[in-house]
Amino acid sequence: MLRLTRPIPFTPGLSSLSRLAPPFLTNHSGALLISALFLLVGLVVFDDYGITSDEASQREIGVLTVDYALGRSDELLRDWEKVYGPAVEVPLLLAERALGLTNYRDIYLSRHLLSHLLFIVGGFFGYLLIYRLSGRRGLALFALLFFLLWPRIYAHSYFNTKDVPLAAILLIALYLVHRAFRRDTVAAFLLCGIGVGLLTNVRLMGMMLFPAVVAMRGLDLLFANGPARRQHILLTGGAFVLAALLTLYATWPWLWANPIGHFREAFTTLSNFPNAYFNLFQGEFIYSEEVPPRYAPTWLALTYPPAVLLLGLLGLATLCWRGAAKPGAIFRNTEVRFGFLLLAAFAGPLLAVALLDAHLYGGQRHLFFVYAPFSLLAVLGLYWLLAAFKSRPWRAGLYGLAGLSAALLALQLAQLHPLQNLYFNPLADRKTPEHLRSHYDWDYHSMAYWEGIKWLLQTYPDRQLVVETDQTIIHRFLPPAARARV
Repeated sequence: MLRLTRPIPFTPGLSSLSRLAPPFLTNHSGALLISALFLLVGLVVFDDYGITSDEASQREIGVLTVDYALGRSDELLRDWEKVYGPAVEVPLLLAERALGLTNYRDIYLSRHLLSHLLFIVGGFFGYLLIYRLSGRRGLALFALLFFLLWPRIYAHSYFNTKDVPLAAILLIALYLVHRAFRRDTVAAFLLCGIGVGLLTNVRLMGMMLFPAVVAMRGLDLLFANGPARRQHILLTGGAFVLAALLTLYATWPWLWANPIGHFREAFTTLSNFPNAYFNLFQGEFIYSEEVPPRYAPTWLALTYPPAVLLLGLLGLATLCWRGAAKPGAIFRNTEVRFGFLLLAAFAGPLLAVALLDAHLYGGQRHLFFVYAPFSLLAVLGLYWLLAAFKSRPWRAGLYGLAGLSAALLALQLAQLHPLQNLYFNPLADRKTPEHLRSHYDWDYHSMAYWEGIKWLLQTYPDRQLVVETDQTIIHRFLPPAARARV
């Protein structure tokens, strides 16, 4: 037998390289690969999307906030949009200035790309959350796919810098909440407080997590054993409250002069929105302050992907059934409580909208963010199905159906590009080709104008074009050669 006295030099293979990579990269390589693929696609297609009539005013929030914070101007105090937090708009503006962008089109394209990047990051944190809850990477991948592949939110991730960022940062904040309760350290609760403070800054509806975390910590205090444990809970809970409030205050300059008064003004204004808009809903035009109770649930039922809708309802129903069967677990088991936190993050805003008689318009885009926890409930629904049908053929079939649903969503993304914001699921009535367009709001702040102008430019390549619209922002967004022709 030949015996070697020293190892033979070799070129490391993939398995050897994987041992050299950081554990985070190897443990979550599938999710990172999917996220990188979405980013690559985004880099290719982000300039296919037009500009909405709402984007200039959104950017102005960042401009006025920065000028006010630096003492250059107090115009922010006179602008009614001061009631919107600048947690997203200020970083987008600072990035624009750091890159030295001055061209109108380049400025808004940069905003589109960075907003889409935040969307992907939020989806990745949703994956991490489901992985921590279930311990299954394959299952967690569906949390990432279900969130990123919803056609409506995918399109809005480029040009909507208020509703989609709220959904993305909600996923990040939910992950930080779970992490804080799992690690149970002061540092973890401080980071959780920062996340919740930023979430509240993006949109005031994000403050729903603040009382939820305080209540969960209160339950821990109620069932604590011994004074040392109670002292630790009070310390970590206090760290969370302090971090959340200080983060909200520090990142929202409008609050600096009068924190309580200005916050109350923002809450009052946004819960009783002063402007009224028309909604086209089920074939009728309805004012935004007169939408019926069925408005939001109908939009969700007609636009959520079928598999996500079914699995989400299953997850919701199973969670309620388990809570009713063992109510004590809600108070003592952190993981069960977190399932109910997801339920509250989905159903709570819908209930708040109904109770506050809030103004809704433009479809369900004000409630885009509730899709984030609902997509996680859908994965929990799949988890419970897998637990109920444990044989290998059943499990393979369930995974196969979920994968097929994700593949069909990806196909629809490609087919609808770049107007995925017009997506309706098969539950929507399609009696005639014009039925949906004549019964529901389709366009979002003149987004489809961009496709119309591109069609005109391609159809009449040698003509000067006159386009009649009050949205001059679209003309400024055109490339120079096209702008010269319109």
